[in-house]
Amino acid sequence: MTFVKEIKAGSREFCQNWLRYLLLFMGLSLFNQFIVIPLFRYITTFVLQASAIPFVSYQNVVTIITTHTVAFLILIIELLLLLVILYAQLAYLLHGVWDIKHQVFTWKNSFIQTWQNIKKIRLGTLFILMLYFLLVVPLADVIFRTPLLSKVQISEFILDYLTRTPILLAVLIAFYLAALILGARLVFALPIIVFDHLKSAQAVKRSWRLTAHYRWRTICRRIIILAVLSAAVMTIFYLAMYCLQLLVDLLPGKCPLILAIVNLSLVQIISEVALVYVSVLGLSIILKALRQEKISQTGKTKKIILETVKKFV
Repeated sequence: MTFVKEIKAGSREFCQNWLRYLLLFMGLSLFNQFIVIPLFRYITTFVLQASAIPFVSYQNVVTIITTHTVAFLILIIELLLLLVILYAQLAYLLHGVWDIKHQVFTWKNSFIQTWQNIKKIRLGTLFILMLYFLLVVPLADVIFRTPLLSKVQISEFILDYLTRTPILLAVLIAFYLAALILGARLVFALPIIVFDHLKSAQAVKRSWRLTAHYRWRTICRRIIILAVLSAAVMTIFYLAMYCLQLLVDLLPGKCPLILAIVNLSLVQIISEVALVYVSVLGLSIILKALRQEKISQTGKTKKIILETVKKFV
């Protein structure tokens, strides 16, 4: 029940700042659709065509590495740049959501904070980001959904190969379960890097310490509940709109066509708002849990210091 109350409180806060949240996320979405994705698509197509590589799959990956080394290196650099952009966007959203919640949001301050994070980025940070989005795709998709993740996820041909036999399928399931637990233990690492500007190794250690004693299960459970509830609500909404359209189709003339366009537009708008809503609540779950764990750890540290001082007094 406590988490349900938190969802209600988060929903009220979202309704109060819905326009800022929409502008925050929609601006990022437009930037991806019209700048980032076309640019990376052009670079990838140019590299593959210039190197006479028809496609990339597990069957020719070794050939690409050995006979098209320059093209392979360029694609690796492109992947690293993509991870940098993903990290910058995640930092932008974390700062934006935090500032909006605390009524201190400004666009100028948001861009300055994001640029500060970009300047301090390290290879270790990119590795953690790869773990976030490559291994823990289901939970990451709830918190931070972007079309750029399609470039970082495990390729379909690899998944198809790993599901051909029961043994490989069991290995894949075990791999994802282990990755899910690992990702949950490292869930605070990136926010710590973004807000505290620590090195990746220090952030990983702190996240590992803050999620010890199965505290990570609470975060996973809340994110899963949020995903299930949002999916259930949106399913009901889609079914209602579908049934409404079936009734509208019985009307004469052009009414069904006009109302179908209205319904489709409404579905698109509601879906985008719901996506932003779920993302904001997902990020809020992590930020609130991080704040609570920091307060708890600080309290324990002060208690230990006081007990140590009493022994020597």
